[in-house]
Amino acid sequence: MEERIIDEISYLTKCIDETNGEPMDIHEVLVPSMSNNISHLVFGHRLDYNEPRRKIFDKFLDEISSRFSIIGMIAMSPIWFSKIFFKLVNRSGFDA
Repeated sequence: MEERIIDEISYLTKCIDETNGEPMDIHEVLVPSMSNNISHLVFGHRLDYNEPRRKIFDKFLDEISSRFSIIGMIAMSPIWFSKIFFKLVNRSGFDA
């Protein structure tokens, strides 16, 4: 596993180096790098960053992580905040 992670980090740093110091959205390479480690562990192979299946997988991971961060925020907040949050969510029709 360590060898696979090192390979993925090498690929990630290569992508960052290709920007030649220009500003970039690190999220565009960090999420695929992270999900490639998961993919390699679960499926036995990595996917190229531009692979359509990779982009679907990354979008799914983004949605899950944002939902977990909301859940974590609510879990650590006072009870009165959680009640207000859920009332606002129910009124707006947002599916949290």
